[in-house]
Amino acid sequence: GKMPYWEGQSYGVIPPGTNPKNGKPNSVRLYSIASSRYGDDMTGTTTTLCVRRATYWCPELKADDPAKKGVCSNYLCDSKPGDDVKLTGPSGKVMLIPEKDPNVDLIMVATGTGIAPYRSFIRRLFVEKTPFGEAYTKGSGLAWLFLGVANSDALLYDDEWQSVLKAHPKNFKLDYALSREQKNKDGGKMYIQDKVAEYSDEIFTRMDNGAHMYFCGLKGMMPGITEMLEGVCKDKGLVWEDKLSEWKKAGQWHVEVYWRLCGAALHATRTARNPSAALSLCARGPEGLCTSVTGNSDNVNQWNTVCPLSDRRRSLRGMGNSQRTSAKCRTPK
Repeated sequence: GKMPYWEGQSYGVIPPGTNPKNGKPNSVRLYSIASSRYGDDMTGTTTTLCVRRATYWCPELKADDPAKKGVCSNYLCDSKPGDDVKLTGPSGKVMLIPEKDPNVDLIMVATGTGIAPYRSFIRRLFVEKTPFGEAYTKGSGLAWLFLGVANSDALLYDDEWQSVLKAHPKNFKLDYALSREQKNKDGGKMYIQDKVAEYSDEIFTRMDNGAHMYFCGLKGMMPGITEMLEGVCKDKGLVWEDKLSEWKKAGQWHVEVYWRLCGAALHATRTARNPSAALSLCARGPEGLCTSVTGNSDNVNQWNTVCPLSDRRRSLRGMGNSQRTSAKCRTPK
């Protein structure tokens, strides 16, 4: 269509209305694209976003507080088929697939709506009849998806993953971390970093053999995963910093993570005189929620449940030549 994109890129959405703090138009929010470049209808003119409605339950009101809800996520979730949505982009190159090698391993780690770019990967590899997908399924590459959510009711696109797993067991592997239903090896809640750690040696070996590892979702998963890989390095007599530098230099390490602010923290950043100052409003660390959030953006309203703080923010600032257009909302089929 008019805004062609690649798997792993993002679109910006500009919600209507103004920011009550400064009276200026609402700013852009970035969302990972969840469809392949052909769109779910294979026309090449549509896109799919995975959006979680951001709300805040007020214990005093005993209801959702509208002053603390996510502006853009609620706008998108309330949109109806036929509504115009103002888009910018596409942007981002951190999460792209290395298409030169159909035998490459792709290790994909996600929490919640961080699943979006991996859906675009998996559709391109296994669902749609494309040259790269056909080459991948005939090769030795493994697409390994790790998804962490609270419980099985919150699993996103599970029917699609199960279909792919049934059709391509040699090239696709799936692991879930359900924090409220599963226990880790120490008897605690099973977070995504705990599930990944169960395969630490295999993941390290695959990375050393050229695999690409992707992270998208809550930033709180990263320390546990890097500590796990650091432990493998130590056991092998290697220096973790050197190994990570090697993987990054080879383009094998892809990170697009973000903090998720609770409603109170989000409201505080919107009303503070200096919203870029560090915050310590909430300490639910294992899930990556609001622990010592340090602002590095001029627009803290973008601290939404689906908006990262670093790489995407830089790509947004450098987006001067990217396109702006309107798109029609459609009902998913």
